[in-house]
Amino acid sequence: MENNDLNNNKQNEKEINQKNKESEEENKDDYYSDLSEEEINKIKNELVYCGKNPSANEIIPNIFVGNYAFALSKKLLLKNKITHILNCACLCSNFYEKENIFKYLYIPLYDSPSQKLEKYIEQSNKFIEEGSSNNNKILIHCGEGQSRSSSLCCMYMIIKKNMIYSDAIKIMKEKRPCVKPNEGFEAQLRQKSYELHNIF
Repeated sequence: MENNDLNNNKQNEKEINQKNKESEEENKDDYYSDLSEEEINKIKNELVYCGKNPSANEIIPNIFVGNYAFALSKKLLLKNKITHILNCACLCSNFYEKENIFKYLYIPLYDSPSQKLEKYIEQSNKFIEEGSSNNNKILIHCGEGQSRSSSLCCMYMIIKKNMIYSDAIKIMKEKRPCVKPNEGFEAQLRQKSYELHNIF
């Protein structure tokens, strides 16, 4: 049984890595495909807050961490079969909320070491759980997909996947190298890891 689980995990990891690689290549040309001129103009205004090409990576099955530019691309969201979007950037809008294509949760985090995560953890974890089960897929995004979104994903992995911080952040950086929780978020993640697993 253990060998089967190990083989399945390796296969899942291989498939995720391949999908991430393909996604990075396709995103270069896919961004404005099938958008109206009105949508493009709106998106250009929104991109002031991030100014990045769209990028997102599947961290563990059905859970993606990415930037705001990716969350603005309807085509990329649909192509990756995203059903839920957790927006944790205080200056970024839930861009397609009125269209009822995706289910949104907005958590207004500042990328500041003094920003506390605790009061949002239960709400965030519940939404991530819903968004990654029953054939759903979730995108967790902030501005650049480095600090806020990665911190909420990492917190979910520590609490719901029973991982210690060092293992969770290692997996995240393997899948998305730009991941870097700010020092305040990292301290909170380490503390939660210690509270639950008695180890950082």
